[in-house]
Amino acid sequence: MAQEPGEARRAELARRLAGLAALWTMAVGALVLAGWALDLAMLKSVGPEWVTLKANTAIGFILSGAALWTLRDEEPRSSARRFARACAATVALIGFLTLLEHLVGWQLGIDQLLFSESANAIDTSAPGRMAPASAFNFLLLSLALWLLDGRPVARNLGQ
Repeated sequence: MAQEPGEARRAELARRLAGLAALWTMAVGALVLAGWALDLAMLKSVGPEWVTLKANTAIGFILSGAALWTLRDEEPRSSARRFARACAATVALIGFLTLLEHLVGWQLGIDQLLFSESANAIDTSAPGRMAPASAFNFLLLSLALWLLDGRPVARNLGQ
């Protein structure tokens, strides 16, 4: 079924906006990981008295952005959809395990798997652990990405 010119423009705008959002999200995640790898406080936090963005949060950003980037095309290939679903499932797992750590008090070790954070970190319940709100939002985001699979972003937002 052919799209009307206005509909095609909206779909293309939606595809481009989804691409920009994906790139921005991945870039923020990459900068934060670089901050942890290079121990640069200015890349890990907005300011010295602010909580750091955790490495697992940065990984969640990168994987979420990668999934969105993959699904932004009009008709993503089945391999691209599988990749996006794997990214979304990994983000969901990170969010779920982190929420479990908060709710049950477990120490699964995922919080400092990549980088160690001092036990004296500002406003942190456990070193390296993202906030419960972040973990919950990753669960919601991964669900949205999972449901988006098979229905391209451009078509969903363009109509």
